[in-house]
Order: sequence, then structure tokens, then C-alpha cells
Amino acid sequence: MDDREEIIVERKQVEYEIREICQAIIHMLNVFLLPLAKNDEIKQIYTKKINEFYIYLSEIGAPKDIYDAGFFIV
Repeated sequence: MDDREEIIVERKQVEYEIREICQAIIHMLNVFLLPLAKNDEIKQIYTKKINEFYIYLSEIGAPKDIYDAGFFIV
């Protein structure tokens, strides 16, 4: 493999890991933290964080191959 191919493979791996982490954090916020929030201020903070992680996901973009696309099925 030449340098360019190695960079492409490494980039795909990093993008996948970022997607995985963002989805895990969004899930944690939605399932565990948001339902337990006691006041509206805390709910607003959690909702803003969820939106931020969706923005991170959109910056990375959609998966480039079919194997990564299955990641977004909830």
C-alpha cells in the first residue's frame, strides 16, 4: 500500500470511531440523563449537547460504504 491508500484507510477508521463515539454519547444523553433531569435548565443543557453531537456527525458526513451505513440504523 502506498501512502495515499494508508491515509484513506486511516481516515475511514477515524471517521467510524468518531461516529461511534457521537452515537454513544447521544444515546447516553437521550436514554439516561435527559429523562432524569430535574429542571428545565438541565434539560436544555442536555438538549444542546445532543444537538452539538449531531452537528459533529454532520461535519463528518454520511458513511462512504455500505458497511458503515448500517451504523446509523437505530
